[in-house]
Amino acid sequence: MAALLDSGPLALADIARVAHKPKPTIEPAVRALVCRGLIEKTGETWALSERGRAFAATPRGRNALDVPGRRP
Repeated sequence: MAALLDSGPLALADIARVAHKPKPTIEPAVRALVCRGLIEKTGETWALSERGRAFAATPRGRNALDVPGRRP
């Protein structure tokens, strides 16, 4: 989610690159975020859903997205 919040819609390979993780590691995380309604597919890319943007704006969401090495 942090990558999408910072960069906007991204392809799965780009999410993996930004997260410094292999694509097979990112795929289950993306599926989990989709199941929770936090991200959605927009054409060939993934983006924060309205629910994801709302979550990111809460104190709990900001804390969850405050990962080491992430630039604000």
